[in-house]
Amino acid sequence: TLPCFLANNIYTSFQAPGDLLEVVGNLPLPFLLLAVLLTIGVVICHAARIQKSRRGVFINAFTFGNSVLGGFPVTLALLGKEALPYAMVYYMANTMTFWSIGIFLLRRDGGEHARFFSLDSLRKMVASPPILALIAGIALVLLDVTLPTVLASPLSSLGAATSPLAMIFIGHVIRQADLRSLALSRELVLVLVSRFLLSPLTAALVCLLLPMGNMMRRVVLVMSVMPAMTQLSIMAKESGSDYEYASLLVAVTSIISMCILPVFAVILDAFAIFPV
Repeated sequence: TLPCFLANNIYTSFQAPGDLLEVVGNLPLPFLLLAVLLTIGVVICHAARIQKSRRGVFINAFTFGNSVLGGFPVTLALLGKEALPYAMVYYMANTMTFWSIGIFLLRRDGGEHARFFSLDSLRKMVASPPILALIAGIALVLLDVTLPTVLASPLSSLGAATSPLAMIFIGHVIRQADLRSLALSRELVLVLVSRFLLSPLTAALVCLLLPMGNMMRRVVLVMSVMPAMTQLSIMAKESGSDYEYASLLVAVTSIISMCILPVFAVILDAFAIFPV
């Protein structure tokens, strides 16, 4: 359903190619924010003397939020449909950076002599159904294609199922986690403080310093308090990194994010932060 959701929202959100290009023009901004977060993550790892076998997992958990299964439904609920194109821009930057730098760091954790960019990571990124759906949606708008009802209607209906299914999936991730092994260690506290305090503060500062519209700023702030990517635990296992540690971070950040988001939403509106 996610590819249908992405393609349909691009197709229905833009009436002209110029409108789409204006939004996509924001793509360098989340890339810059992610570069800042990656740098801070590296500094924290060395300053806090995080175990070498866990540094890649820590940096990934701090830098890359769950912009798809968590980010899109939450953005839709908090900011409305008009914010989704900006969330897609953030997702593109988040995904491309994770599949290059993020995977490189995980493989280095596992002792692999990894290259910064690999054909395997590039293939997985480009062949990802959400990325293919984004490309398809952009192509429909740029080529000014009008889909017949027989295609547009099921595309919209399937896409509408994404948000509830995403919430069910996140619940499944939490249910599968072995929280009995949870110990409030220094590393875990550091991850939580970094993910849910330092990350949004850094995002707010970058938003103030860079020229972007308030809707893009709001989307960036929402994305900055998302839990760690669900792909983190999968790729940690594949890369030979600390899989159990990564799975624990995904589960714990998902639970904490559910508690923080309502408070964050109230603060966003009560203090009129970046009003649109």
